[in-house]
Amino acid sequence: MFPRMRVLVTGAAGLLGSAAIKHLHAAGHGVVATDQRHAAGLPVPLHQVDLADDMGVYNLFHSGGGVDAVLHLGNIPNPNQPLPRQKLLAANVGMTANVLYAAGDHGVERIVYASSIQATMDMVAWPKWFEPQGPCPFPRLPMDGNAPAAPGQNPYALSKAHGEQLLAELCRANAKLAGVALRLPGICGRTGWNPPRRPFHAGCHELIEGMALLHLDDACRLFEAALLRSPPGYRCHFPASCRAVAGIAPATLAREFLPHIPVTGDLRGPGGLADLGVLRDELGWTPLEPTPLLWPKA
Repeated sequence: MFPRMRVLVTGAAGLLGSAAIKHLHAAGHGVVATDQRHAAGLPVPLHQVDLADDMGVYNLFHSGGGVDAVLHLGNIPNPNQPLPRQKLLAANVGMTANVLYAAGDHGVERIVYASSIQATMDMVAWPKWFEPQGPCPFPRLPMDGNAPAAPGQNPYALSKAHGEQLLAELCRANAKLAGVALRLPGICGRTGWNPPRRPFHAGCHELIEGMALLHLDDACRLFEAALLRSPPGYRCHFPASCRAVAGIAPATLAREFLPHIPVTGDLRGPGGLADLGVLRDELGWTPLEPTPLLWPKA
């Protein structure tokens, strides 16, 4: 049984944020929900605050008796947005800095930050999203959160890598702070996952992103476990629930499509291309929900 905490959840109007709030509330935790957009159907009041407003963010930590922990999900969610790259990068970096610095200034000792698999992939953004890209730069398979960031020029990925570094530095400065960065893959829910049906090519980034999925319910369970079970210090995790692509096992897929990446561990576990050992041993978390089979090999 988890202890009860009061958690500030940013990005409350998004898919992850709204699901996380419902999960935490149902588990008996207090929730301070915030987003600049309106969100209907939340079980708690919504504080409409722009995370770019540093004073507005600071005020959230005084809402209803204070905050014990932060789940920071509130960023521009991907690189394919109708705004210049530099504005996307600046917006995400600024929002994350406001939230993390405010949490540190208010003595919060538990922070979970939603990073992205893209922070490790040197993956270009729109308009070249669907063009063949260079080989995936993963240093090994199965992949884990200890791999170095490799965001390239992707502004979204750069913002996520910056957030990881800032959280790590805050943990180094505060021995009591438990800071967790989660390099989230694609999230699938009850409506399933519909990736484009076209051939793979060797080293394909799209293949990696597709193979590494996480069900929405598993993500919510992970958020709670990371908030409440993580020991002091900085941790970076790569959570995923890997399934076969039209019957191709992860080991076969790695051999045929990712031959440049050394396989240094067992690909038959629940994470497939992701190593979930630390998540299992440290947080007691493994994915439970099924993720769908993906599009077929051409």
